[in-house]
Amino acid sequence: MVEKKNIKGFPRVKVIKPSGKIDRSNYQQFYLEAIAFVEELTTNLNHLPIYLIIDLQDIKVIDGTGLGALIKLLKELRKDGSRLALCSVSPNIETMLKLTATYNIFNVLATKRDLLSKLKHSQSNPANPAIVRRNNPPTMVKPPQQFQPLTS
Repeated sequence: MVEKKNIKGFPRVKVIKPSGKIDRSNYQQFYLEAIAFVEELTTNLNHLPIYLIIDLQDIKVIDGTGLGALIKLLKELRKDGSRLALCSVSPNIETMLKLTATYNIFNVLATKRDLLSKLKHSQSNPANPAIVRRNNPPTMVKPPQQFQPLTS
């Protein structure tokens, strides 16, 4: 169900490319395959953080359970400082991510090429230690203001 790829020149960046759909019928299989791949990679890399790209080009449908699997995978990756990005997201899936207010928790990129250009830029810029900056940071929420009591 999940194709796994390496990115030449970036040993800590890996791609998984699921196909078909991620829904009730297979979300557990998708998650287990993805997390097993991540665990194998981090073990081979002496537990250094990785950057996992999920290429959704061949995914036509993601339902709520599939979205839950993506969020669970994101949380698991963040525990050790690893990151996750989604790329090649179809308009329907992008709309679903926005409607469920989950678009901003993922680093969503148009293509793998966009990510690679950001990776190359971050490597050439020593002032930018991040692997990749988010392209859509969440909006800042202002703290509640203190209200003064009304006096008459």
